[in-house]
Amino acid sequence: MYLMLKINEIDNLFADKPLTEREAWRWLIGNISTQPCYKVLNKNLYIINKWQILTSNRSLAKIWQWNEVRVRRFLSRLKSLGLIDAEVKR
Repeated sequence: MYLMLKINEIDNLFADKPLTEREAWRWLIGNISTQPCYKVLNKNLYIINKWQILTSNRSLAKIWQWNEVRVRRFLSRLKSLGLIDAEVKR
């Protein structure tokens, strides 16, 4: 026996509220690249290596429903703990 779910059918069961730090961490893990690829952001081409993600503090704030200061502090804490290695490219 197996269970098959259609995720889009259960999405509205959950309240639309900000992510917890644990959920934000899981979001980062779930959205990393599993193989090298190219991404375009603001008309610039980036090479994304395996285990990397291309995003911005503003995008994360919108997705996680946080303010940008909270995103920066969270990412800074993850970096200080050695859990991430963040690069800023302009």
